[in-house]
Amino acid sequence: MLRMTRDQNFLIRNIPWDYLGTVYNFFKEVGLELNQPALYGKILSCAGAATCQLGICLSRQAARALIDELKKSGLDLDKIKDIKINLSGCPNSCGHHPAADLGFSGKALRNGDRLYPAYNLFAGAIIGDGTTKLAEYAGEIPAKALVLLVKDFLKGYISKAGKFTDFGEYIQGEGKADLKEIILRYSQAPDFNEDKNYYFDWGADKLFSLAQRKAGECSAGFFDLLEMDLKNLKNTQEALGKVAQNENEKGKLLGELVFYASRALLITRGLDAKSQEEVYAGFLKHFIETGLIDKSFRDIVVIAQRSESREIIARQSQALELAKAVQALYETMDNSFNFSRQSIDITGGIPPEAGKTTELPVIVKDLRGVACPLNFVKTKIELARLKSKEALEIWLDDGAPIENVPGSVKAEGHKVLAQKRIEDYWSVIIEKK
Repeated sequence: MLRMTRDQNFLIRNIPWDYLGTVYNFFKEVGLELNQPALYGKILSCAGAATCQLGICLSRQAARALIDELKKSGLDLDKIKDIKINLSGCPNSCGHHPAADLGFSGKALRNGDRLYPAYNLFAGAIIGDGTTKLAEYAGEIPAKALVLLVKDFLKGYISKAGKFTDFGEYIQGEGKADLKEIILRYSQAPDFNEDKNYYFDWGADKLFSLAQRKAGECSAGFFDLLEMDLKNLKNTQEALGKVAQNENEKGKLLGELVFYASRALLITRGLDAKSQEEVYAGFLKHFIETGLIDKSFRDIVVIAQRSESREIIARQSQALELAKAVQALYETMDNSFNFSRQSIDITGGIPPEAGKTTELPVIVKDLRGVACPLNFVKTKIELARLKSKEALEIWLDDGAPIENVPGSVKAEGHKVLAQKRIEDYWSVIIEKK
């Protein structure tokens, strides 16, 4: 009888003793590596970003890279049969990382303008009746440093294994300090120009990015980046209060404030800006022009874009208000990265009824590049998720999409509240019937 265990291993039951050699030879003939350290069988990973829509990192590929590195290490791994190493491609626990001796959960980090794959590290889980304890957070490391960190840590444990009854005792004692020291050694990704390898995930042939992921597919990765820039916003605001008399430092900090405000929410629109120009252009296009952020802030963004220090100091209050507006918009964001607006700027298209204000939450869906009739099908799917009188904003290409979709929407009984051209595409706001 063949079963799959919780640890992704095969369990073969009820093999008669006389046939044990036959079973062994069969698996050997089909290519299974049987004479290898037990530790390899205790390395567990979830599906990861290769096939899971929630995945951030390629955890299966990282697990394979770890085994390959350990095979080359020359370490006597038969001395450490008791260690479980679990990898999850995101903070969800499909890889059981909180129940591991060494557990890893995928995340995204930023070095300057570049994203790179990374992992949170947890250590020291205890599993047993009345003694169960989840692994504790120990730090974060680039994905490409994972194999080196584990190898170095296991090397240290092997050298001290005789002093401890098992790994659990080691990690609760000297192991914590040893692990902290190794994490410090590997915690920083080098600059992109120094080593581009860190900006590719294990087994990937393209630079790591969340830009092509759809909203809701890798929420944790998006929130890591959102909270990073929102934290930068807060820290910059606090720093401004300490440099009141230093004009040069004030101008620099105000420029950074506008930059972080402009970049903070871009990832919700599928943008992974690689330069300041891309940041400001993306913010103007997707937040100012769409009305998610009031158009009165266009000037301060353009001033920051031009690095006009004197002018930005003269408009300090507006820069601070922009930061507040971005933070306030973030507070309205749902778990699908859609925003609610207290008012909609209805310009062009079909005006609202006279004397009636429009106060509808608007979900924005970018359907540019989606051909007819799929753009209408996607619109119907999004409308089906809304309640009556709620609003959906869709972005359509010029030509057939804008000519066909609004008419099809009205034929289904919905209202087109606004239809406005923005550069080379159209914004259409629809109220569900």
